[in-house]
Amino acid sequence: MKLFHRKTQKIVKATIGKLSIDELTNLKNNQDFIFDWSLEKENIVYKICLLDTQEPLGLISVSDYQMELRIHINLIESSINNQGKNKEYQNIVGCLIAFVCRDAFIKGYDGFVSLISKSKLEKYYIDNYGFEKMGTHLVLHTHKSNLLIEKYL
Repeated sequence: MKLFHRKTQKIVKATIGKLSIDELTNLKNNQDFIFDWSLEKENIVYKICLLDTQEPLGLISVSDYQMELRIHINLIESSINNQGKNKEYQNIVGCLIAFVCRDAFIKGYDGFVSLISKSKLEKYYIDNYGFEKMGTHLVLHTHKSNLLIEKYL
């Protein structure tokens, strides 16, 4: 994964890994995130970190809908100091979404990824990541998923 450090204007390498239940529970008191991530225990949660640290810069919760051949994004968040126009690192959300897209190809889902967006973020996901509206969901599939993988991974 490639993150952009705004202060140094350099690309830095990051890694994405699955959170354990203990790590997820410990996030409840973490002031770096707004959401209560301990509520995501029933889902698969990944974190993105710099290669030399285990501190999460961003988190994503997903569910695998094998019968529907898709991965659904339940929740995604960058740490507080990586939000807004003064964020320290760029590309956190893009890397997390691209990671899920790659997993959707590995599982044989042709890159099919979905999410249900808060109405104020819908345009953001469409404009920045290529999601398309499909009923109540926003979706990515083969071509758009490949574009995100090429750009962020």
